[in-house]
Amino acid sequence: MFKFKFLILLFVPVVAWADNSPADSAKAIDKIENHLNKIETFKASFQQHTPGEVYSSGMFYYKKPRKFLWQYHIPHEQKVVSNGSRIFFHDPQTEQTTQLPPSSGFANFLSQKPMTLKSDDFSIESIQIFDGIIDLELKADDEESARFHLKFSHNPVKLLSMTQRSEFGSGIGVVFSNHRINQGLEDDLFNFKPALEAIPE
Repeated sequence: MFKFKFLILLFVPVVAWADNSPADSAKAIDKIENHLNKIETFKASFQQHTPGEVYSSGMFYYKKPRKFLWQYHIPHEQKVVSNGSRIFFHDPQTEQTTQLPPSSGFANFLSQKPMTLKSDDFSIESIQIFDGIIDLELKADDEESARFHLKFSHNPVKLLSMTQRSEFGSGIGVVFSNHRINQGLEDDLFNFKPALEAIPE
């Protein structure tokens, strides 16, 4: 089953203490923020792993400032799409559409100008730099038991994966590959209206 909460929480920022030197940690955070703020469009394949559930995969698209699309292809077609003002989950098999909160998690993060890892809504629990990887562990201030990991390659900076873990240790992970940055995306990709449009713009 599609994880609404996970996808909402994926749309989040990050920030915290470090196992390396404070100077190295600060440089790594600045490097990631600079990278994020240079992104106008982003496209990548993703694989989602949820313990005890069917493996899923698809494509992720993002266009600054607030347009994005999680397009699932396996095990079947589903999508979460933002047209810049509203976010929808759509399942063509069941013909069901649900509007999601626009200010939750990662959606709120993507709307930042500029994008920053320093947020009142999130705190960095740790940052580790090893083997060319920057590993950020964060906590959402309104989610006491939830912990998140964002992993970036160090040089060049590239988002590799995102993971959510609960207090019981179970986790949902997304791994990205085949990154395409600033190669242009058409606005039509993010256009979506429910079949029965009853929600005002």
